[in-house]
Amino acid sequence: MCAKGKSLVCGSDESGRVVDTTNNENVTRKGGYYYLTPSAAAAIPKYQYAGADLSLIYQHILSPLAGFLVDNFTPRTVAPNTITLLGLCLMFAAYCVVWYFCPNLDEYFASPSSVPGWIFAFNCASMLIYQTLDNMDGKQARRTGSSSPLGLLFDHGCDAVNSIFGSANWIAAMGLSIADDSLAIWVLIIVPMMAFYITTWEEYYTGKLVLPIINGPTEGLLMGAMLSLTSALMGAKFWHGTSWFDAVVAPYVVPFLPAVVNDIIPENGIRNCDLVAIATVIALMQEVTMKVAITCKKYGLKAMLNLMPFCFLAFGTLWVGSADP
Repeated sequence: MCAKGKSLVCGSDESGRVVDTTNNENVTRKGGYYYLTPSAAAAIPKYQYAGADLSLIYQHILSPLAGFLVDNFTPRTVAPNTITLLGLCLMFAAYCVVWYFCPNLDEYFASPSSVPGWIFAFNCASMLIYQTLDNMDGKQARRTGSSSPLGLLFDHGCDAVNSIFGSANWIAAMGLSIADDSLAIWVLIIVPMMAFYITTWEEYYTGKLVLPIINGPTEGLLMGAMLSLTSALMGAKFWHGTSWFDAVVAPYVVPFLPAVVNDIIPENGIRNCDLVAIATVIALMQEVTMKVAITCKKYGLKAMLNLMPFCFLAFGTLWVGSADP
């Protein structure tokens, strides 16, 4: 790990000291930080998280709810990391239950009688509880004076791990088939990861984590929970129908679309699950487009190049999947 804005290649010489092979300056171990320069190690205790969630739902509903639960029902002896881990464990439990009944993801549509709908109701509840606990841990940390860079790293690490749990459960709830719905599956897996990656990438350069007025951790999780509840009540067949297209898109959107777009719309309409995938991409664009443009303009080519690993991962998996369906 290196100080922000600096590239450091670290090794150790025969005396056990860390060596910066970039500029050939010897950097001694300090305070147990093997891979940090002395200046970076000294900066860690001074780190202060700076962030904001501009979502109106978060500001007026979710944040006050989390504050109320922390102030009235959470003992001071409960560590913030315990709250974070509890939420992740709950989501992992929901994932395990869904995986048990839907190991191939599409069982709820292919053979609905073999999959109980309550597992998706459980996923809905788990997602809402996870979201609430994720909002509570930071408030508990500030309440108890235990905020730390390690706690922030643990919190964001759990959020990153949870991304695939949520995506897999949504895919199973809609009964998507790897053979027939690979593009929609790719979107539902990669887009939440991309939003998380770009937000963290922006924070690395700007020092601030700012979520827009519509964002994944707030509106995204709420919509995902409603998706799971819909599957529990109506079954996966709902997502393979075209009721949304017939009721909303066809009469109110299609007439205003360019001819080139209308030509690619299937004659039978667009399935509800495909509309979810399209809406997910649109939500990603509004969340990250300005972040990428402003950050790359301010910090230049280096910032842009730091996006390349994820781009290779995202589009590499799409290429491999399309080459070997």
